[in-house]
Amino acid sequence: MTTTMPRADVRTYRSVTAEQTWARIAHLLPAVGITRVADVTGLDELGIPVYLAVRPTSRTLAVSQGKGLTPLDSRISAVMESIETWHAENLHLAPTHVGPASAVTDAYDLRSLSIAARPLLTDSLVLEWVTGQGLLTGTPQPVPLAAIGLDARLGVAWEYAQFMPSSNGLASGNTATEAKLHGLLEIIERDCTAQLGATALEDRRYTDPRTAAAGPVHTVLDGFEAARCWLEVCDATNELGVPCYVAYTWAADLPVLFAGAGCHPDATVALLRALTEAAQSRLTFISGTRDDFANAMYRGSRDFDARPPVTHPATEPVPETPHLPSSLADILDRVARRVTDRTGTEPFAVDLTRPDLAVPVWRTFAPGLHFSGRHEVSRG
Repeated sequence: MTTTMPRADVRTYRSVTAEQTWARIAHLLPAVGITRVADVTGLDELGIPVYLAVRPTSRTLAVSQGKGLTPLDSRISAVMESIETWHAENLHLAPTHVGPASAVTDAYDLRSLSIAARPLLTDSLVLEWVTGQGLLTGTPQPVPLAAIGLDARLGVAWEYAQFMPSSNGLASGNTATEAKLHGLLEIIERDCTAQLGATALEDRRYTDPRTAAAGPVHTVLDGFEAARCWLEVCDATNELGVPCYVAYTWAADLPVLFAGAGCHPDATVALLRALTEAAQSRLTFISGTRDDFANAMYRGSRDFDARPPVTHPATEPVPETPHLPSSLADILDRVARRVTDRTGTEPFAVDLTRPDLAVPVWRTFAPGLHFSGRHEVSRG
Protein backbone atom coordinates (compact mmCIF):
# COMPACT_ATOMS: atom_id res chain seq x y z
CA MET A 1 0.00 0.00 0.00
CA THR A 2 1.26 3.51 -0.82
CA THR A 3 2.06 5.49 2.29
CA THR A 4 1.45 9.23 2.62
CA MET A 5 4.24 10.68 4.73
CA PRO A 6 3.62 13.41 7.30
CA ARG A 7 5.19 16.60 6.06
CA ALA A 8 3.94 19.40 8.28
CA ASP A 9 7.38 19.93 9.80
CA VAL A 10 9.31 19.91 6.50
CA ARG A 11 9.42 22.94 4.21
CA THR A 12 8.83 22.19 0.54
CA TYR A 13 10.73 25.21 -0.86
CA ARG A 14 8.34 25.39 -3.80
CA SER A 15 6.59 28.50 -5.08
CA VAL A 16 3.18 26.80 -5.44
CA THR A 17 1.47 23.71 -4.07
CA ALA A 18 1.84 20.25 -5.59
CA GLU A 19 -1.81 20.38 -6.66
CA GLN A 20 -1.18 23.61 -8.57
CA THR A 21 1.90 22.16 -10.24
CA TRP A 22 0.01 19.07 -11.42
CA ALA A 23 -2.81 21.23 -12.78
CA ARG A 24 -0.20 23.11 -14.86
CA ILE A 25 1.52 20.07 -16.35
CA ALA A 26 -1.07 17.26 -16.56
CA HIS A 27 -2.32 18.33 -19.98
CA LEU A 28 1.22 18.48 -21.42
CA LEU A 29 1.95 14.75 -21.30
CA PRO A 30 0.92 14.02 -24.93
CA ALA A 31 2.92 17.02 -26.20
CA VAL A 32 6.18 15.62 -24.82
CA GLY A 33 5.42 12.00 -25.66
CA ILE A 34 4.60 10.66 -22.19
CA THR A 35 2.25 7.72 -22.74
CA ARG A 36 2.00 6.35 -19.23
CA VAL A 37 2.52 7.43 -15.63
CA ALA A 38 2.70 4.41 -13.34
CA ASP A 39 2.58 4.01 -9.57
CA VAL A 40 5.08 1.22 -8.79
CA THR A 41 5.20 1.76 -5.02
CA GLY A 42 3.46 -1.51 -4.28
CA LEU A 43 6.17 -3.59 -5.95
CA ASP A 44 8.35 -3.05 -2.86
CA GLU A 45 7.76 -3.21 0.88
CA LEU A 46 9.12 0.22 1.81
CA GLY A 47 5.88 2.12 1.22
CA ILE A 48 7.77 5.19 -0.05
CA PRO A 49 5.86 6.58 -3.07
CA VAL A 50 7.66 5.99 -6.40
CA TYR A 51 6.24 6.70 -9.86
CA LEU A 52 7.49 6.15 -13.42
CA ALA A 53 6.86 8.32 -16.48
CA VAL A 54 7.19 6.42 -19.77
CA ARG A 55 8.21 8.23 -22.98
CA PRO A 56 8.80 5.59 -25.71
CA THR A 57 10.14 8.03 -28.32
CA SER A 58 12.85 9.36 -26.02
CA ARG A 59 16.28 9.98 -27.51
CA THR A 60 17.88 8.99 -24.20
CA LEU A 61 16.15 7.06 -21.40
CA ALA A 62 12.56 6.07 -22.10
CA VAL A 63 11.61 5.88 -18.41
CA SER A 64 11.98 8.63 -15.81
CA GLN A 65 11.64 7.95 -12.10
CA GLY A 66 10.13 10.13 -9.41
CA LYS A 67 9.91 9.92 -5.64
CA GLY A 68 8.39 12.00 -2.87
CA LEU A 69 6.66 12.02 0.49
CA THR A 70 3.22 11.70 -1.12
CA PRO A 71 1.96 9.96 -4.25
CA LEU A 72 1.30 13.33 -5.90
CA ASP A 73 4.83 14.55 -5.13
CA SER A 74 6.22 11.37 -6.66
CA ARG A 75 4.05 11.58 -9.76
CA ILE A 76 5.07 15.21 -10.35
CA SER A 77 8.73 14.31 -9.81
CA ALA A 78 8.64 11.60 -12.50
CA VAL A 79 6.75 13.72 -15.01
CA MET A 80 8.86 16.84 -14.50
CA GLU A 81 12.05 14.83 -14.98
CA SER A 82 10.67 13.44 -18.23
CA ILE A 83 9.58 16.92 -19.37
CA GLU A 84 12.98 18.47 -18.69
CA THR A 85 14.76 15.64 -20.51
CA TRP A 86 12.44 16.14 -23.50
CA HIS A 87 13.49 19.78 -23.60
CA ALA A 88 17.18 18.85 -23.71
CA GLU A 89 16.48 16.33 -26.47
CA ASN A 90 14.51 18.86 -28.52
CA LEU A 91 16.47 22.09 -28.28
CA HIS A 92 14.97 25.11 -29.93
CA LEU A 93 17.99 27.37 -29.38
CA ALA A 94 19.62 29.12 -32.32
CA PRO A 95 23.38 29.77 -32.09
CA THR A 96 24.30 33.32 -31.18
CA HIS A 97 27.99 32.83 -32.02
CA VAL A 98 30.08 30.51 -34.16
CA GLY A 99 33.79 30.35 -33.47
CA PRO A 100 36.56 29.06 -31.22
CA ALA A 101 36.53 29.57 -27.47
CA SER A 102 39.58 31.82 -27.78
CA ALA A 103 37.48 34.31 -29.73
CA VAL A 104 34.19 33.89 -27.86
CA THR A 105 34.94 33.76 -24.14
CA ASP A 106 37.78 33.80 -21.65
CA ALA A 107 35.52 33.56 -18.57
CA TYR A 108 36.07 29.83 -18.07
CA ASP A 109 38.02 26.88 -19.45
CA LEU A 110 35.97 24.65 -21.75
CA ARG A 111 37.68 21.63 -20.21
CA SER A 112 36.10 22.50 -16.86
CA LEU A 113 32.76 21.37 -18.29
CA SER A 114 31.78 17.70 -18.53
CA ILE A 115 33.85 16.59 -21.51
CA ALA A 116 33.98 13.26 -23.31
CA ALA A 117 36.84 10.81 -23.06
CA ARG A 118 39.78 11.84 -25.25
CA PRO A 119 38.04 14.80 -26.93
CA LEU A 120 39.55 16.96 -29.66
CA LEU A 121 38.59 19.98 -27.59
CA THR A 122 40.92 22.98 -27.79
CA ASP A 123 40.45 26.72 -27.55
CA SER A 124 40.78 26.90 -31.33
CA LEU A 125 38.03 24.38 -32.16
CA VAL A 126 35.14 26.12 -33.91
CA LEU A 127 31.87 25.53 -32.07
CA GLU A 128 28.32 26.85 -32.07
CA TRP A 129 27.46 28.88 -28.97
CA VAL A 130 24.32 30.04 -27.22
CA THR A 131 24.04 32.61 -24.45
CA GLY A 132 23.42 31.85 -20.79
CA GLN A 133 23.19 34.22 -17.86
CA GLY A 134 25.11 34.46 -14.61
CA LEU A 135 23.13 33.34 -11.57
CA LEU A 136 24.34 36.29 -9.50
CA THR A 137 24.74 39.18 -11.93
CA GLY A 138 22.80 38.08 -14.99
CA THR A 139 25.94 38.66 -17.05
CA PRO A 140 25.65 37.04 -20.52
CA GLN A 141 27.82 33.93 -20.77
CA PRO A 142 28.54 32.00 -23.99
CA VAL A 143 27.94 28.24 -23.69
CA PRO A 144 28.73 25.57 -26.30
CA LEU A 145 25.47 24.34 -27.79
CA ALA A 146 26.88 20.80 -27.95
CA ALA A 147 27.30 20.82 -24.15
CA ILE A 148 23.58 21.31 -23.57
CA GLY A 149 21.61 18.85 -25.66
CA LEU A 150 20.93 15.18 -24.98
CA ASP A 151 20.83 12.61 -27.79
CA ALA A 152 21.94 8.99 -27.42
CA ARG A 153 21.01 7.96 -30.96
CA LEU A 154 23.64 6.78 -33.42
CA GLY A 155 24.76 9.12 -36.15
CA VAL A 156 24.70 12.43 -34.30
CA ALA A 157 27.14 15.15 -35.34
CA TRP A 158 30.77 14.53 -34.40
CA GLU A 159 30.92 17.77 -32.42
CA TYR A 160 28.67 16.14 -29.81
CA ALA A 161 31.50 13.76 -28.88
CA GLN A 162 33.49 16.65 -27.43
CA PHE A 163 31.19 16.79 -24.40
CA MET A 164 29.90 14.02 -22.16
CA PRO A 165 26.15 13.55 -22.64
CA SER A 166 24.81 14.41 -19.21
CA SER A 167 21.74 15.83 -17.53
CA ASN A 168 23.84 17.24 -14.69
CA GLY A 169 22.36 20.66 -13.91
CA LEU A 170 19.25 20.12 -16.07
CA ALA A 171 16.16 21.01 -14.07
CA SER A 172 12.59 22.21 -14.33
CA GLY A 173 10.44 24.08 -11.85
CA ASN A 174 7.34 26.15 -11.30
CA THR A 175 9.45 29.25 -11.90
CA ALA A 176 12.80 29.99 -13.51
CA THR A 177 14.33 30.55 -10.06
CA GLU A 178 13.13 27.14 -8.86
CA ALA A 179 14.60 25.44 -11.92
CA LYS A 180 17.96 27.21 -11.60
CA LEU A 181 18.21 26.46 -7.87
CA HIS A 182 17.35 22.80 -8.43
CA GLY A 183 19.97 22.56 -11.19
CA LEU A 184 22.69 24.23 -9.12
CA LEU A 185 22.00 22.00 -6.11
CA GLU A 186 22.29 18.94 -8.36
CA ILE A 187 25.70 20.11 -9.57
CA ILE A 188 26.84 20.65 -5.98
CA GLU A 189 25.52 17.19 -5.05
CA ARG A 190 27.58 15.62 -7.84
CA ASP A 191 30.65 17.54 -6.70
CA CYS A 192 30.15 16.24 -3.16
CA THR A 193 29.54 12.64 -4.23
CA ALA A 194 32.56 12.67 -6.54
CA GLN A 195 34.69 13.55 -3.52
CA LEU A 196 32.94 10.96 -1.37
CA GLY A 197 33.53 8.26 -3.96
CA ALA A 198 37.26 8.91 -3.71
CA THR A 199 37.21 8.78 0.11
CA ALA A 200 38.08 5.54 1.90
CA LEU A 201 35.26 4.01 3.96
CA GLU A 202 37.14 4.49 7.22
CA ASP A 203 37.58 8.20 6.50
CA ARG A 204 33.93 8.98 5.77
CA ARG A 205 31.55 10.73 8.14
CA TYR A 206 28.59 8.55 9.10
CA THR A 207 25.30 10.15 10.16
CA ASP A 208 22.66 8.74 12.48
CA PRO A 209 19.44 9.68 10.62
CA ARG A 210 17.38 8.98 13.75
CA THR A 211 18.79 12.20 15.25
CA ALA A 212 16.71 14.22 12.77
CA ALA A 213 13.91 16.16 14.38
CA ALA A 214 11.46 16.00 11.48
CA GLY A 215 8.76 13.35 11.65
CA PRO A 216 8.82 12.43 7.93
CA VAL A 217 12.44 11.28 8.28
CA HIS A 218 11.42 8.75 10.91
CA THR A 219 8.46 7.57 8.83
CA VAL A 220 10.82 6.87 5.92
CA LEU A 221 13.28 5.11 8.23
CA ASP A 222 10.47 2.98 9.62
CA GLY A 223 9.78 1.81 6.07
CA PHE A 224 13.37 0.62 5.64
CA GLU A 225 13.30 -1.13 9.00
CA ALA A 226 9.99 -2.86 8.30
CA ALA A 227 11.44 -4.21 5.05
CA ARG A 228 14.51 -5.47 6.96
CA CYS A 229 16.88 -3.27 4.98
CA TRP A 230 20.41 -2.49 6.06
CA LEU A 231 20.86 1.29 5.83
CA GLU A 232 23.87 3.59 6.03
CA VAL A 233 23.97 7.38 5.70
CA CYS A 234 27.14 9.34 4.91
CA ASP A 235 27.53 13.07 5.33
CA ALA A 236 29.07 14.09 1.99
CA THR A 237 29.00 17.84 2.65
CA ASN A 238 32.19 19.42 1.34
CA GLU A 239 33.86 22.80 1.66
CA LEU A 240 30.94 24.53 -0.06
CA GLY A 241 28.99 23.98 3.15
CA VAL A 242 25.72 22.98 1.47
CA PRO A 243 24.38 19.88 3.28
CA CYS A 244 24.67 16.73 1.18
CA TYR A 245 23.93 13.15 2.21
CA VAL A 246 24.34 9.75 0.57
CA ALA A 247 22.18 6.85 1.72
CA TYR A 248 23.07 3.21 0.97
CA THR A 249 20.65 0.32 1.42
CA TRP A 250 20.88 -3.48 1.08
CA ALA A 251 18.61 -6.39 1.97
CA ALA A 252 19.07 -10.16 2.15
CA ASP A 253 16.13 -10.77 -0.20
CA LEU A 254 17.60 -8.37 -2.78
CA PRO A 255 21.38 -8.47 -2.19
CA VAL A 256 22.26 -5.44 -4.31
CA LEU A 257 23.66 -2.22 -2.85
CA PHE A 258 21.55 0.78 -3.82
CA ALA A 259 22.41 4.42 -3.21
CA GLY A 260 20.66 7.76 -3.18
CA ALA A 261 21.98 11.28 -2.74
CA GLY A 262 20.44 14.59 -1.77
CA CYS A 263 21.69 18.16 -1.45
CA HIS A 264 19.91 21.21 -0.06
CA PRO A 265 20.67 24.12 2.27
CA ASP A 266 18.09 22.58 4.62
CA ALA A 267 19.80 19.46 6.02
CA THR A 268 16.49 17.71 6.65
CA VAL A 269 15.44 18.15 3.02
CA ALA A 270 18.86 16.92 1.85
CA LEU A 271 18.56 13.82 4.06
CA LEU A 272 15.03 13.05 2.88
CA ARG A 273 16.11 13.36 -0.73
CA ALA A 274 18.94 10.89 -0.16
CA LEU A 275 16.70 8.37 1.64
CA THR A 276 13.85 8.54 -0.87
CA GLU A 277 16.26 8.33 -3.81
CA ALA A 278 17.80 5.17 -2.33
CA ALA A 279 14.29 3.73 -2.07
CA GLN A 280 13.58 4.84 -5.65
CA SER A 281 16.77 3.14 -6.89
CA ARG A 282 15.78 -0.11 -5.21
CA LEU A 283 12.24 -0.01 -6.57
CA THR A 284 13.36 0.94 -10.06
CA PHE A 285 15.53 -2.17 -10.09
CA ILE A 286 12.65 -4.30 -8.86
CA SER A 287 10.35 -2.95 -11.57
CA GLY A 288 13.02 -3.57 -14.23
CA THR A 289 12.15 -0.42 -16.15
CA ARG A 290 15.47 1.40 -16.17
CA ASP A 291 17.02 1.45 -19.66
CA ASP A 292 20.66 1.37 -18.61
CA PHE A 293 21.00 -1.24 -15.85
CA ALA A 294 24.20 -3.26 -16.15
CA ASN A 295 24.01 -7.06 -16.33
CA ALA A 296 26.32 -7.25 -13.32
CA MET A 297 23.59 -5.85 -11.09
CA TYR A 298 21.23 -8.67 -12.02
CA ARG A 299 23.93 -11.28 -11.49
CA GLY A 300 24.55 -9.89 -8.01
CA SER A 301 20.85 -9.99 -7.17
CA ARG A 302 20.94 -13.81 -7.28
CA ASP A 303 23.69 -14.14 -4.67
CA PHE A 304 21.49 -15.05 -1.72
CA ASP A 305 24.50 -16.15 0.33
CA ALA A 306 25.83 -12.58 0.33
CA ARG A 307 26.47 -10.89 3.65
CA PRO A 308 25.35 -7.34 4.46
CA PRO A 309 28.01 -4.64 4.19
CA VAL A 310 30.14 -3.94 7.24
CA THR A 311 28.51 -1.23 9.34
CA HIS A 312 30.51 1.79 10.45
CA PRO A 313 29.61 3.66 13.65
CA ALA A 314 27.27 6.57 12.97
CA THR A 315 28.52 9.45 15.11
CA GLU A 316 27.32 12.53 13.23
CA PRO A 317 23.94 14.03 14.16
CA VAL A 318 21.60 15.63 11.65
CA PRO A 319 21.91 19.38 12.26
CA GLU A 320 18.86 21.43 13.06
CA THR A 321 17.16 23.11 10.13
CA PRO A 322 18.95 26.40 9.51
CA HIS A 323 17.21 29.73 9.17
CA LEU A 324 16.94 30.16 5.42
CA PRO A 325 15.56 33.14 3.51
CA SER A 326 11.89 32.87 2.67
CA SER A 327 12.63 33.84 -0.94
CA LEU A 328 13.89 31.16 -3.34
CA ALA A 329 15.79 33.89 -5.16
CA ASP A 330 17.67 34.73 -1.95
CA ILE A 331 18.48 31.04 -1.37
CA LEU A 332 19.76 30.74 -4.95
CA ASP A 333 21.86 33.88 -4.45
CA ARG A 334 23.39 32.48 -1.24
CA VAL A 335 24.28 29.13 -2.81
CA ALA A 336 25.62 30.69 -6.03
CA ARG A 337 27.89 32.98 -4.02
CA ARG A 338 29.41 30.00 -2.23
CA VAL A 339 30.16 28.36 -5.57
CA THR A 340 31.65 31.57 -6.97
CA ASP A 341 33.84 32.07 -3.91
CA ARG A 342 35.23 28.54 -4.26
CA THR A 343 35.73 28.32 -8.03
CA GLY A 344 36.33 31.95 -8.94
CA THR A 345 33.70 31.64 -11.68
CA GLU A 346 30.06 32.68 -11.42
CA PRO A 347 27.73 29.77 -12.19
CA PHE A 348 25.46 30.38 -15.14
CA ALA A 349 22.38 28.86 -16.76
CA VAL A 350 20.80 28.54 -20.21
CA ASP A 351 17.04 28.89 -20.67
CA LEU A 352 15.58 25.85 -22.49
CA THR A 353 11.95 26.82 -21.83
CA ARG A 354 9.59 26.28 -24.76
CA PRO A 355 7.06 29.12 -25.02
CA ASP A 356 4.36 26.74 -26.25
CA LEU A 357 4.69 24.57 -23.12
CA ALA A 358 5.55 27.31 -20.60
CA VAL A 359 7.31 24.97 -18.16
CA PRO A 360 10.51 26.65 -16.93
CA VAL A 361 13.48 24.42 -17.84
CA TRP A 362 17.08 25.56 -17.40
CA ARG A 363 20.50 23.92 -17.77
CA THR A 364 22.91 25.20 -15.14
CA PHE A 365 26.72 25.07 -15.27
CA ALA A 366 29.32 25.62 -12.55
CA PRO A 367 32.82 25.35 -14.07
CA GLY A 368 35.29 24.13 -11.48
CA LEU A 369 32.97 21.71 -9.69
CA HIS A 370 33.57 18.01 -10.24
CA PHE A 371 31.40 15.42 -11.94
CA SER A 372 32.18 11.73 -12.34
CA GLY A 373 30.65 9.95 -15.30
CA ARG A 374 27.31 8.34 -14.42
CA HIS A 375 27.44 10.03 -10.99
CA GLU A 376 27.50 6.67 -9.25
CA VAL A 377 28.59 6.79 -5.64
CA SER A 378 30.99 3.97 -4.96
CA ARG A 379 31.15 2.34 -1.57
CA GLY A 380 34.33 0.43 -2.39
